[in-house]
Amino acid sequence: MLISTGQFVAPVNANIVKSDTGFWASWNDDTDYKTAFYDDRLIFLAYDVQNERAFGNRIGPARSEKEGGIVIPESERGNTYHIWLAFVSDQRDKISNSSYMG
Repeated sequence: MLISTGQFVAPVNANIVKSDTGFWASWNDDTDYKTAFYDDRLIFLAYDVQNERAFGNRIGPARSEKEGGIVIPESERGNTYHIWLAFVSDQRDKISNSSYMG
């Protein structure tokens, strides 16, 4: 399942780690691709399966930062999540396909 579709490069070699307050993502520097720019912004979505709720951001850290996180409310932290990552251009007019992280 995709949460976004587009021509931009999705996060390359992305990794998700559960933190004390939510989730943390990291990815490789992929700005050498023609459709990956240093100022693209991360989209981070975590879907809570039990409560059918979504948490995340639509305008996260820049691609060049190679990491970023989201905070999950304390009452929701022990639940099971499905996570997707994608990038959107700084001008918000182009987007990547999302990457399902599990």
